[in-house]
Amino acid sequence: VLLVTSSDQGQSFEIWQGGALKSSTPVGSISASDIRKNSDGTKAVFRSGNPHDSFVQVDLLTGTIDYIGLALDDGSSVELSANGNLQNANPANDSYLAHVLRYPGGAEVTISRSEFEKRQKADAPHAALQWVLDIGGQVRIAGAEKWLSQRDVNDAATTLDPTQIVGIDLSGCLLTDELLAQLVHFENLQSLVLSNTPLKSLGSLPELSQLTSLSLRQSQLTSLSTLRHVESLHHLDLSHSPFDASIATRLVSATNLQTLNLANTNVDRFLLDDLKELKQLRKLDIRQSRMSVEEIKRFFNSHPEISVD
Repeated sequence: VLLVTSSDQGQSFEIWQGGALKSSTPVGSISASDIRKNSDGTKAVFRSGNPHDSFVQVDLLTGTIDYIGLALDDGSSVELSANGNLQNANPANDSYLAHVLRYPGGAEVTISRSEFEKRQKADAPHAALQWVLDIGGQVRIAGAEKWLSQRDVNDAATTLDPTQIVGIDLSGCLLTDELLAQLVHFENLQSLVLSNTPLKSLGSLPELSQLTSLSLRQSQLTSLSTLRHVESLHHLDLSHSPFDASIATRLVSATNLQTLNLANTNVDRFLLDDLKELKQLRKLDIRQSRMSVEEIKRFFNSHPEISVD
C-alpha cells in the first residue's frame, strides 16, 4: 500500500506491506494526480513542481528509491540513482549538477560534477592541497612572495606541486585537531600559520622537518606538550593566547629559536629562567604578560644580546 501523509513538518510517502511500515521518505508538496504506477504495480513515480519538473521513482516491492530526476527546459532530464550516481551521462548536464563537499570542522565548498570526478582521481598530496584551499587557506610556493588562495588557483591538482609548497596560512579556518594530519603531505613546508583557529591540541600535527616558523597567535591552546620536533623552529608566535609558564618544558627544546612572541599571554617571571637555555634567541616580546617592569628590565640587563619588548 502506498500512502502520501501530511504533517506540520511537510509531506512524505510511505510504503506499507503486511500491516507494517517498510519505509517513509520526505517529499515536496505532491497530490494524488502526481503519482504514476506501472502496469503490474511494482513501481511508482512521484512528480512535483509546476510543471512536473522533478520526480522520484520508487520500487513498491522493496520500499527503496530507484532514482530521482530533474526535468530540464529542453525536454531532457537528469537522473540520479539513490546513491547519487548519474544514470544518464550527458556533458550538458554538468551545468545542472553540483556536489557539496563538507569537511570536518564545518567548511563547505560547492563544485561541479566534472570537478568532483577529477578530485576523486587526485593523489593524497594534491587532495591535501585542495583541502587547504577549500577551507579558506593560502599557500606560498618556493621562490615566490605572493600567497595564493582558491581565487588564484583554477586547478590545484594540475597547476601546483605540493612538494613546492613552503608556506601554508590557515588562520581563521575551521579546523579540527585531526585535520592537521593532512599537513604530512607538505614535506618542504617552512612556514605554518594556525592563528585564530578552534584547535584544542597539536597532537595530530606531523613531523615537519623543514618547519622554521610557526604562528599560534590568538589560539585556544593552553599547552605545547603535544608539539613535537620543535628543534627546527626559528620563529614562534604564541601571542594573544592563554599560554602560561608551563610551556617552558617544550620551549627549552627549541634550541634554534631566534624570535619568540609571548605578548598578551599568561607567562610570568618563572619562564625567564628557562629562556636562558635558548642560546640563539635574539628577540623576545613579553608585553602585556604577567611580568613586572622590573623583572623584564633585570632579564634585559643580564641578556643584552636579546632585544626585549
